[in-house]
Amino acid sequence: DQNGWWNIYHTAIDGQSLEYIGDMEADSGTPAWQFATSYYSFDSNGNIVGV
Repeated sequence: DQNGWWNIYHTAIDGQSLEYIGDMEADSGTPAWQFATSYYSFDSNGNIVGV
């Protein structure tokens, strides 16, 4: 992504805004060729949770 790490972003439905969620110097995922993996999820309140 823009800072050299695979971070999580939030974007508006209209696609006009983009912001980092938990901006950090670490990857929040794996290469795209690793199928069916997830390193984050959502709790019952809609908060993002790293797993």
